[in-house]
Amino acid sequence: QKFDEFGPPAPMLRKSFNIEKKVKSAVAFVTGLGYFELYLNGEKAGPDVMVPNVTNYGKRPLLGQMLINVEDNFKEYKVMYLAYDVTSMLSEGENVVGTILGNGFYNPRMFWCEGYGTTRFLGQLHITYTDGSEEVVVSDESWKAAKSPILKNMVFYGETYDARLEQPGWCKPGFDAGSWENAVIRKAPFGKPVAHTSPTDKVMEQLQPVKIEKLENGNYFVDFGKEISGWVRLNNVSAPAGHQIDISFNSNLYSGDNTYIFKGEGPENYAPRFNWFVFSGVEIKNWCSTKLTISGNAARKITCTAGWPAIVRTASVTVTPATDRWLVLRFYTISMQKLFTKSGLPICSKLKTPKPVMCQTEHPGNRVAAAELPGALQFALCRGNFICTQVPKTCFLIIMKG
Repeated sequence: QKFDEFGPPAPMLRKSFNIEKKVKSAVAFVTGLGYFELYLNGEKAGPDVMVPNVTNYGKRPLLGQMLINVEDNFKEYKVMYLAYDVTSMLSEGENVVGTILGNGFYNPRMFWCEGYGTTRFLGQLHITYTDGSEEVVVSDESWKAAKSPILKNMVFYGETYDARLEQPGWCKPGFDAGSWENAVIRKAPFGKPVAHTSPTDKVMEQLQPVKIEKLENGNYFVDFGKEISGWVRLNNVSAPAGHQIDISFNSNLYSGDNTYIFKGEGPENYAPRFNWFVFSGVEIKNWCSTKLTISGNAARKITCTAGWPAIVRTASVTVTPATDRWLVLRFYTISMQKLFTKSGLPICSKLKTPKPVMCQTEHPGNRVAAAELPGALQFALCRGNFICTQVPKTCFLIIMKG
């Protein structure tokens, strides 16, 4: 498979530094576009996934040349950063901070969905020592860069991972980065850096298959019993080096498929980093010779972590299921496609939104997630720019009749 049209593999960045005194506190202020994961001495910082939230990162010079001519008259350009307390992750001697960057909505590479450019990273690690002195490790040309095993990660095309290209220990002390290149300083987005203003997405539930069926074509269909946004994780699966399996997601129209290539060194585990899929079941193609079992894979549901101020229950066999489905649409699924959500995403007061939904174009980044679920009716509110939301058809009909 050729990946030229999808851009280069996801980059890995690392920086080695020494600590010679006792650390009192350490906070990492970081962002990566479109998505990032931060590591300290081999451990991932925080449980967040697919951060930061989508915002109007900056001006898009080609926006007016697209299939649909749109003026770039958006307001409040911003890029969100996150803060992680990493005090317990540091130690005396050599330390290593690393990151992996995904394209996300910053670089969708769709002809009708103009992006902003290649991936970017900005970080500052503030260290305070017990003697009162301070040190700041910043992202600059002293960092090292290399290609990761993530050959493709595009929100509209899926993710491909080649485990043969892994570099064990790449973000740990003692790793030989002699073959890595020096990082290059690139122009920052136009948007102003601001602190993350809403809860992040996290893996909130893991589902085991309710049914596994071998199809006539030799593929397996795995049914997880309910519709979610998330991904499938492979657990302790073995196959020869170079063996490739493809995972296709039902109910998934716009996010592509998931491909994994084995390194062939015993049981392997894998889950995507920078892509989600909407599904209740998956078809696994070219499975290895061993029989697919329930323990061999699991679905992970990705959800916003704001929580519920209240939940309404009724005795109606029509209203209650419709309400439950609306809750799934609003909280338990992931962002709508960028065509509609570039300048604003559906939001609610629980996320402490500065202004009502019609003013969301000035305050992107606070969201209730949305997804393409069967039986859902999409519509858009327009006030200068698009904001998209969804309601179940049943719920919509009740509103119209009521």
